[in-house]
Parts: sequence; structure tokens; C-alpha cells
Amino acid sequence: SVDLDGQIAGLSPVVGPVASQAKSAGGDETRGVHSSVVRFIVGAPGAAAVDDAMNYLDWPAESRPAPAVIGALGPLRLAGSLTVGAHAPGVTDLQIDGTVAGGHVTVTTSLDAGFAAWRTSGLDVTAGIDTKSVAPWLRLAGLAGSSGDRAAFDRPGQIQIKANGQPVSGLSAYAALTCDDVQASYQGAATLAKDQPVTLSGSATLAALDAADILALAGLSLGQGASGVALHGQIQIARQNNELNVSAQDVNLGSARLSGTAALTRGSEVTADRTLVADITVDTATLPGLLAVISDRRQSTAGPAKDTARSVWPDQPFSFAGLDHLNGHVQLSAGRLSFDGASLLSNARARITFGPGSVSVDDVSGRSALGGKVAAQVALQKSNAGLTLTGKGRIEGDTLAVSQTDALPMTLTASFSADGLSPSGLIDALHGQGEALVGPGQLKGVAPRGIAAIVDAILAGKTQPAGEDLAQAVREGLAASALTLGARTLPFTVADGQARIPVTVFETADGRASMEALVDLNRLRFANDWRIEAAAKPGVTGKPKPPLPAVVISTSGTLANLAEADTKLSLGAFEQELGLRKLERDGEELERVRKLDEERRQKEEAERARLAAEAAAAAPAEGGPGASQQAPQSAPVNAAGLPVQAAPQAAAPVAPASGPARQPAPTNRRRAQEGIPQPWQNNF
Repeated sequence: SVDLDGQIAGLSPVVGPVASQAKSAGGDETRGVHSSVVRFIVGAPGAAAVDDAMNYLDWPAESRPAPAVIGALGPLRLAGSLTVGAHAPGVTDLQIDGTVAGGHVTVTTSLDAGFAAWRTSGLDVTAGIDTKSVAPWLRLAGLAGSSGDRAAFDRPGQIQIKANGQPVSGLSAYAALTCDDVQASYQGAATLAKDQPVTLSGSATLAALDAADILALAGLSLGQGASGVALHGQIQIARQNNELNVSAQDVNLGSARLSGTAALTRGSEVTADRTLVADITVDTATLPGLLAVISDRRQSTAGPAKDTARSVWPDQPFSFAGLDHLNGHVQLSAGRLSFDGASLLSNARARITFGPGSVSVDDVSGRSALGGKVAAQVALQKSNAGLTLTGKGRIEGDTLAVSQTDALPMTLTASFSADGLSPSGLIDALHGQGEALVGPGQLKGVAPRGIAAIVDAILAGKTQPAGEDLAQAVREGLAASALTLGARTLPFTVADGQARIPVTVFETADGRASMEALVDLNRLRFANDWRIEAAAKPGVTGKPKPPLPAVVISTSGTLANLAEADTKLSLGAFEQELGLRKLERDGEELERVRKLDEERRQKEEAERARLAAEAAAAAPAEGGPGASQQAPQSAPVNAAGLPVQAAPQAAAPVAPASGPARQPAPTNRRRAQEGIPQPWQNNF
């Protein structure tokens, strides 16, 4: 219904499907009256009635919104006044106040040449809207075009618009939106050419607690996992035909600072297809943040509480809903790519190509936190299992950190694949293989030479450490030595969320060192064990000895922070066996000294016997020829003239048949005088 009341000059008959009433207010209905004032009330309960009202008002068909947009503006009830010629001939002033779609609307418009030439003549308009839902008004302006975007702005808000100039050649325009936690304003030029979308060229100031709301204004609806990140800053906007170009120099997205350009091209209203091409640079990005673009935060595959001790990867399921009508690519550059608070890559670059149900990440490059250049490519494809991941990567560097203190020339290559419903599910199902080409170089702290030197010193009695003193001596010995490595290829496998390097042995002249390593991809942690064995050496007697038990060095920590890795030294079996070897060595040394003493004694006795024999042999010769001969003595007789029997004498000792007479062993005093070692002394 339309109710009219006022002073009308030269009113033409009203023809249209809307029922109307005209109440004359005593005005002269002749062309002699130079100004006209019409007060009206317009009511339209639904979409058809709104369209009829536009026909009644002679709203140009080419500038009318789509029927679906018109329908969202009902119910409509407006009161206003239309004044023609009050300020100058032909100038039309329109004032409106009423309700549209349950919200309050005020409009003040001045048209220099009336409605008929509104595009080519001067126009000044000011409008204010306080509505229960800003969604239909955004669609009226050609913003928030998809169904998901409409739902994002189905909330109360206020809109302010002010524009002046000629619509066909360019208006000076200002528009502001305030909606819950969103504030957005535009200031610049706006052109409303016939049969063309609105052309814009200016700057926009944006502030939102959820960046998804700002993207929705441009018609982009990403995964719910990307929601909840604040955005604020200023951008430059240029919109022409169906293409929206945006450039930014300093926009804050969460804790990151963003700059770059983006071009969004809209397809037809029927298909709602869009193409996005962007070149974006951020100072820092997070891997979960990138994955969130295709994740659904509202759901979880691991229940209400996530077990962070099991996995640091997000457990929200993948969702490609935001890509259903979106194609394009983004060239992304990040000064730092991090995960779980630790840096993974610096100077990272990647080309991300996307379409309905698929994302591919190509030309990944950067420098690893461990050192070395990274090159990789990854493909994500929607599948019945949720998502299928395939990829391959390479890390190559002159030096790649392998411990807290050492770096070696190393090249890592790997290929992998998985099926899963979420990022954490993909890591659990990840499988693949690869190899590490290591060396040549030196690795400190694991050389058998450091252990061999400690063993020799302890067995020789030069030092007698035990417990923590022994552990410290081992640490110092290992720290002072280095394992020399030639070029070596170490294969590894990826399965069940782990990458594993099997036991690898490094042989040296001083012994052997063996290494086994594991990387927990769920928690991005590593653990490796080095088993260091000194080479077996014969004992004092020359009898071969088995090798001592290995010294075990265990290291664990996060991949991104080797400096804080925890290293433990295990000496249990080594220390016990070393103590037994020391006792055994001491016993062997005592036996060796005893045998030396016995051999020395025998030599001394043989020497004395030889000298005695020589002396005995030389005694007759000393008399020489002509020596006086003693007459034999007659045996004694008794008074009867019979021989007297002599008293028995002790028998002289009989020398052993095998050699000279046995001499007593030298006394301790004589040993000291002659420099002979005492039996209890160790000679090393």
C-alpha cells in the first residue's frame, strides 16, 4: 500500500499494481506551481510487494537488486517526503524514515536532475541503518555473496553511508559497518555505471576479532579451524566489473604482520564460482594455522579433551567446504614457519594451489632449523578416508646439526603418504622411506678412543675413579676425542608415526661405536643411543680378553631445539666389569712379578754355582809343578797295637745332581739394597 499526502505540481497519473490513495492537501495541481511536496507511507509485506513498490517509484530495472535480495528486505514500511524544486528547478529531495527487514532506516537524498537522470547528475545521499541482520544489506551492496557468508553476518549491526558527486563518473563515498566484534569502513571513489557492478577505488580500515568475518565480506568462506584469529589494519581496494583487487602493506593477523596483494574474481550468480590469486608475505606463520584453513574447529576426532602428550598435531577433521566454489593459487612467503612454539623453517616459500576437494603445496623452500636447504612438495586430496596425503622432501646442507655441539655435511631425502581424517590422524598413518647421506666429518663425544684411554689408565693404576668420578672421567675422555666419519648412507623408515634409523656400526682402530635413532613425528621429538666399546686388548699374560661392555650415551629432545636436549650416560655394566678386570689385572701382575723373582733367583743361584765350580776347578792349578807333597798320615792305634776307630762325622750336604747347590732367596733388605722389586710392588 502507498499513502500520499502533499502538494503536487504536474502530477502524472500513477499506474502500477500497487493499490494507492492520493489525498490532496489543497495544492494547486497545475504546472504553474514550481515546487511539489509529497509525503508518503509505503508498506510491503513481502518480496513481491517490495518489487511492486519499486515499480511504483519507477526504480530503474537495471539497478535493482536480484529478487532474492529484494525478498530479504521485507517486510518494509517507510514514511517520507519527496520535494521537487524547493532549492532549484528540477532538484529532488527525498527523505525516508521507517523499517526494513525489522530494522530502522533513515535516508536523506538530493538529486540535481531528479530520478530520471540520477546517474549523470549530481547526487548527495546520507543513510543510516540499524538492523537486526546486516546480511541482506551486504548482499544489496554486492558483498558476502555465498550462503556461508550470509550466515556469518546474520546478526545485528549498524551501517552508515554518505556519498556525493555524479554516480556515472565517480562519487566521493564513505561507508562504515559496525557489527558485534567487526568494524569496517571504506573511503574513496565509487562509480555506478549503467548495467555494471559498482566500481570502487579507495582504502578500507578493518578490525575484527575473527578474520573470517572480514574474508566473508569479500565472499570467502574458509574452514572453521581458521576462525578466532584477530585482524586489524588498512588495505587498498580496487573493484571493477567482477574483480576485487586488494593490497596491504601492514595488516596484523593474530601475532603476524601481513602484506601483499590479492585478486578475487567472481563468476556468475548461478554457480557462485570464484578465483583467487594472491601473493602474501608474513613475518611468521604456524603450520597448524595453515592447516586450519581446511579444518573444522567445531568438531574433533579425538573426543572433547586432546591428549597433547600423545600428539602435538591438531585433531580437528579436515573440511574442504570453503573450497567448493573456489579455485586459484597463493604464493606464500614467511620469514619464519613454526610449530608448537619452535621454528621449523626460516625464509620459507611455497606455492599453494587449490580447488574443490584438493590442495597442492609445491616449490616449498627455506632453511631448516637444523641447518640446510629444504625443498619439498605435498598434495592433499579429498577421499573416502577423509584426506589422502602424498609428498616428498629433501634437506641438503654443508652442515646439518646432529647434536648439541656438532654439525655434519648431510643430505636427507624422504617420500611418504597417508590417509586420515585429521592432521593427527595423518601422522599416525604416515608411512614411507628415505636415506641420510652423512659425512665426511668428525663427531665429538662418541669416539671409542676416549673410552680406550680411560680403560688403559685405570688398568695401569694411574687413576682409580669410581661412581660419579668415573662418569666424569668418561665424559672428559669422550669430549676430548672425535669419531672420524667417511661418507655414509643411512637408510630410515617411516611407519606408525615414527621415523627410525636402524643400528649402524662405525668401526675404528680403538673400538666400535654403534648408533640407533628414532624420531617421534607425533610429538616432533627425537631419541638416539650411542653404544661405545673400546677395542679388546690382551692381559698381562698375553691372553686375549673379550671387549668390555659398552658405554651408552642416550640423548633425547625436540627437533627444533637441540640445544636443550637431555643427555644421559650409562656405565652400569661397564663400571662393574672394569672393576673385575682391574682385580684380575692386579692378580696377573702379582703372578708376573713372582715369576720374575723366581727367574731372577734361579739365575742368581746358577751364577753362584758356576763361580763355585770355577773356583774348585782352579784350586789345584794354583799349587803349580813342584808343589810339596804331604806324606800320608798313619791311622792311630791303641796300646795293643790295634787301629782306633774315629768318631763319626756329620755327612756333608749332597749337591743336587742337576746343578749347583740351592741358595736361600734374597731377603727384603737385600732386595732394597740391590734394587730388586718387592713381591707386593706392581711394575707397570
